[in-house]
Amino acid sequence: MFLKILLLILNFSVLKAYKISNGSFLKKYNIYSDINKLIKKEYNKPLILNGDKTLLKRDFCKYICIMNDFNFKEYNFDNFILNSPYLSQNNTLLYVNDFMIGNGRIFNHYEEEKILHLPQTSNVIILQSDNIENIPFKDNNIVKRYNVLQFPKITKKDIINYIYEIIEANNYDTNMYILNWSEYNLEKIELEYLNMLLFEINNMFNNNIQFSTINRNMNFLIEEFKVENHLRY
Repeated sequence: MFLKILLLILNFSVLKAYKISNGSFLKKYNIYSDINKLIKKEYNKPLILNGDKTLLKRDFCKYICIMNDFNFKEYNFDNFILNSPYLSQNNTLLYVNDFMIGNGRIFNHYEEEKILHLPQTSNVIILQSDNIENIPFKDNNIVKRYNVLQFPKITKKDIINYIYEIIEANNYDTNMYILNWSEYNLEKIELEYLNMLLFEINNMFNNNIQFSTINRNMNFLIEEFKVENHLRY
């Protein structure tokens, strides 16, 4: 219950806070400029976003949209095919989170026709795939139809640098720098949730909570965030 309340209250604040940081964590990767160019184009072809299985793919797309005041909508493949959101949306990044994952998928005739004839619009259609080159069940003729944008490998060091960026941007308590962030499984947390965690840790320091207590609560919050992520995806 604590986690759900925290997510509800802090969601808008942390996204706004990230804009203050100027997004240097994102800008160091080619994907930032690649998606920025697509957002600014009048018409776009759909593309495949490929790479390791990580929620950071979606986070990057979402945050780049936020920084550019561009709409972001997320769909699973079935909803995307059935609802054709590209016909009703404009200037929106349409993120299909499970286009080609796991063992892949075999398209039926209806799905194949829809995928092969996606129109060029002012929207940016991103079909998310997890290491598509290793997926056994896929139609290579369809896959080859679209350009592939490769998502970079994000290391724990990269995420820790992001944490330092947010601490500085929001003038959080400097004691946060001395926490041993490398001990925690940060790769399993969405950036949005990580921002919420940092917000909460800063409040703990401001309320003079002992370092050991903060450490214990951080482990708990990280595990809760991981559970929440698992329930959502």
